[in-house]
Amino acid sequence: MSSQEADYSPSYGPPGTAGPQSRVEWVLEETLRSRRFLAAMVVGPDGWAVANRGFEHPDRITALAPDSIQLLHRLKDAFPPERKQAAREPGEAVPFAGFTEADPEDTEKDPEYVAVSLGQDRKLLFRPLEVKDRTMTLVLLTRALSGNTDAVLEGIGRAVTTCLITDWSRLAES
Repeated sequence: MSSQEADYSPSYGPPGTAGPQSRVEWVLEETLRSRRFLAAMVVGPDGWAVANRGFEHPDRITALAPDSIQLLHRLKDAFPPERKQAAREPGEAVPFAGFTEADPEDTEKDPEYVAVSLGQDRKLLFRPLEVKDRTMTLVLLTRALSGNTDAVLEGIGRAVTTCLITDWSRLAES
C-alpha cells in the first residue's frame, strides 16, 4: 500500500462504494470549500433537488430553477450573438472552396448562466447542464462575480455532469 492510499479517507475522497454521500454531493462539498461559494445545488429536470449543500430552503431554489433556464433561452433568442468578421492582415491568404480553418466560435461554447443579484455581497447563479438529453440546473450562491466566473462555472458544471453520468451508468448496470 502506498502512502497515498494510506492517507485516503472515504469521508474526504469521492465516494465510490463507501459512504452515503453521492459523487455529486462530494463535488458540491468541494465547491464550497473554496469559500467563494456559500451554497450549491443541482436541480433535476422536474424541479427536484438532486443534491444540495448550504441552501436552507431548497424548495424555494428548486422552484426558481426551471424559470431561470426558460428566461436564459428567451434572452438568447432575443439577443442572438453577433458574428464577428475576422480582420485579415495585408497579404493573408483568403480561404476558398471549403478549405477553411475551423471557426473557434463554432467549436467553443461560452458557459451560459443567469445571475441574480441579492445585494452587494451575494449573487445567485443558475447554469443549465445537459446530462444524457436532460436539462438540469446547477445553482450556486456566490459572494461576488469575478473575471474567471465563466471558467469556474464551466469546471464545476463538467464535474457535476461527469458524476451524474457515472452514477447513472452504474445504476443501469446493477
